Amino acid sequence: MNTIYEFCEFSYQQGRGLTKNNMKIPLEPLVEKLLVLLLEANGQSITKASVADKLWPGGAPSDSSIDRCAYLLRKALSQLRGRSLLVTAYGRGVRIDATILKLRASSSQFISAVASASDPAAYELYRVGIELTGKRTRREFDLGMNAFRAATELDPSYAAAWAGQAYIQIMKSQRFRCDVEESRRIIDTTSQRALEIWPGMTTALAARAWMIGVLDWRLGEAISMLDLALAEEGEDWVPLSIRGWMNVGAGHLSLALADFERAMKVSPLEPDTLAPYAWVLLCSCGAGEALSFAETTLQKRPDRPGLLLILATAALFVGDTKRALAAMSQAIDLTHRQPIALAVAAWIYASLDRRQKAIELIAEAEASPDQKPPLSMIAPAYLALGDHAHARRLIEQAASEREPGIFFASVNPRLVALRQQIQEVVRPLRESACNAIL
Repeated sequence: MNTIYEFCEFSYQQGRGLTKNNMKIPLEPLVEKLLVLLLEANGQSITKASVADKLWPGGAPSDSSIDRCAYLLRKALSQLRGRSLLVTAYGRGVRIDATILKLRASSSQFISAVASASDPAAYELYRVGIELTGKRTRREFDLGMNAFRAATELDPSYAAAWAGQAYIQIMKSQRFRCDVEESRRIIDTTSQRALEIWPGMTTALAARAWMIGVLDWRLGEAISMLDLALAEEGEDWVPLSIRGWMNVGAGHLSLALADFERAMKVSPLEPDTLAPYAWVLLCSCGAGEALSFAETTLQKRPDRPGLLLILATAALFVGDTKRALAAMSQAIDLTHRQPIALAVAAWIYASLDRRQKAIELIAEAEASPDQKPPLSMIAPAYLALGDHAHARRLIEQAASEREPGIFFASVNPRLVALRQQIQEVVRPLRESACNAIL
C-alpha cells in the first residue's frame, strides 16, 4: 500500500519525500522519521519520550539530538512570515498544526488527489470539501458538496472530487433525514462518473456497494463487489468499513467486527473506523467491552462525539449513570447540539425516567426543518418513554421510506424491545430486493 499525506501546501509520500507546492524539500533520515511519526498522529501531540522510543529504539538519545530533529523539521515546515506547522504544546510535546489528508490506494493504482487534478484550483476546492466533510453538520455537508461540485466543474475528469460527492451524500443520509431517492441518484451518478474516469477506484466502488446494499437491499451483491475490490486493490479502510456495515445489516456481527478491525489497522485514527468498531462491540460483545474500547480510544481522540455517544450508551447499560450523562453532555457540546446527539440524549433521559427532559430533547431534535434526525434514531427515545406504539410507527415509516438507519435497526441495542417487529417490517424490503434480482 502507498500512502500520501497532504497538509496545507505540503505533501509527503514514502519514497518521494516531502514537497512544498510540488518542490522537493530534503530531509535527513531521522527528521523524516519524525515527520512520519507526527503525520500518523494526525494532529495529536507526541511527547519527547515517545519520539526517543520511536526514533532511537533501545538507545538513549540526548535532549539536544531530539531538539535538533525538531528544529530541522520546524524549519522544513515553515510557511510565509516564518510560521511553522510544527508547534510545541508545552507539557504535551510537539504536533503538526494542520488538517492532514491521508490517502491510500494499491501501489499499482495510486494517484494522489493533487496529481489527478489538472487544475490547481480544482484541487483546492477538493481540499475544502474534505475539510468541511470532517465537520459533519448539515450545513458543512452542503458546503462540502458544493466545493466538490465546483471542483468537477473546473475539472470534469477529477475522479476524486466525483467520489467525494458520493461519499458526502452517504454520510449526510446516515445522520439526517433525507430524500432517499435523491440520495440514491446522487450516489449513483457521481460514483459511476468516478469509475468511468478511474476504473477500480476503491472509494467509488465502496460508495456504489453502500448504495446497492443499504438503499437497494441487495446485500449479497454489495458484499461480493467489496470482496472483489479488496482482492484486486489490497487493504483499504473505506471498502473494509463499508463491508463491515454490510455485515452488520446482514446480522453477521463477527464478520463486521473483523472488517472494522482490519480497517483500523490500515487507518488507526480514522473516526469512520473507530466508532463503528465500538458500536459492533456494543451490539455483539456487550457493554463492558464497548465501554473499555471507547474509553481507551477517547484518550487518543477526545474530540470524537460518535465514540462519546457509544460510551454513554454502554455506561448506561452497565448502570454507570454519572459516566453516561457526562459522556452524553460532552458529545452534545462537541456537535453543537446536533439532532443525532440530542436523539441519543433523549433516549438516555427517558431510560432514566426523566420524562420531561427526554420530551424536551425530542422536540429540540425535531425542531429544525433541514436537520431532523433519522426516524430510526428517534424511535428508541419513544420506546424508553413506554410509547411502544409510536416507536413502532416510526420504524414502519422509516422502512416505508427506505431510510438507511432501518438497515441496521435489528441489531440496535436501544431497540431490542422492538427487534421482532423490526424484522417483520424489513422482511418485505429483503423480499422485494430478491424478486428484483430474479
